[in-house]
Amino acid sequence: MSPGFLGLAVATVLALTPLTLRAWRRAWARRRWRALGPILELSPFPSSTRVLLAGRYRGHPVEVSLLRTGASRLRLTLGVKLPQDFALFPQGWGLRWRGASKERDIQVGQSALDAAFLIRGANPAAVIRLLGEPVVRDALRQLQARGAPFQLQGQELTASPRGSLSEESIRELLRDLAGVASALQSTAENHRALAASAREAVQDSSPATGTVLTVSDRRDLDFQRFVRIREEFSRRLALHNTVVFAGGVVGLLGGGLWLFLRRAPPPDGWDLAGVPFAAGFICASLTSMVSTYFHLLCPGCGNNLRDFDNTDSDGSPTLSLDRCPHCDVWLR
Repeated sequence: MSPGFLGLAVATVLALTPLTLRAWRRAWARRRWRALGPILELSPFPSSTRVLLAGRYRGHPVEVSLLRTGASRLRLTLGVKLPQDFALFPQGWGLRWRGASKERDIQVGQSALDAAFLIRGANPAAVIRLLGEPVVRDALRQLQARGAPFQLQGQELTASPRGSLSEESIRELLRDLAGVASALQSTAENHRALAASAREAVQDSSPATGTVLTVSDRRDLDFQRFVRIREEFSRRLALHNTVVFAGGVVGLLGGGLWLFLRRAPPPDGWDLAGVPFAAGFICASLTSMVSTYFHLLCPGCGNNLRDFDNTDSDGSPTLSLDRCPHCDVWLR
């Protein structure tokens, strides 16, 4: 057997091993969540979707989704208006890799919170006032002690459960997530009521600063519609990533392999189109990859997800994969 083909076979086995383990992990997690659904009183979704379960827990909309890596994610949606652009991420190297550490980190004066989280917000005073309430701090500390990574962005609180996904551990995690959501909701509503009273006292009719959707609008929206939007976006994103990955890998590896085999002596070599064919193959694949990358539409409003308000170093609009820049719907 040719050493080149033997090396290619070994590389293929090594490349498929993590994919096989990931598929096994996803299948195991899917079976486990299907079994937990009736116990947690969460409704199942079709097996073809990334969203496995959805429902309510202590009045908060909840959904359980499965990531491509096989990890699970719990998401709670808050029905309250928080300070504008308020977000809370765990500190760590992952943030530096994503570039989040470039954002302004608000210091709230609580050493435990400042050391554990990257805190953002367009109105630092409102964020500090919100996190300064003892009920919010206690709820965050209790959730942090659970050991599951979590973050808050927009009006959504997400966490990634770890371990064996036992009923007891999931119930405790849901309870702590609901505790944080309830603490934030009650505190934000109280602060908003105090601000409204102060405005009325000075006859100031300017609206309070907050997210795009008002509380009444947020509560009137169909939660299942948001689930379907995220489900459709997950399907589109998976197809998008597959085409991008396939175009790049097939183009580069296929073209390189073609050149390698062409140099081999007959009858092993392929003396066909040679360099022009390989160059055309690579260019076609890269063109497909680039064109596909910039054509991903929001399933909520149908607009292109390129954010023209944020550009990269070349001045090109960035691709927003977390929130639609047009309809402000969180996509994942």
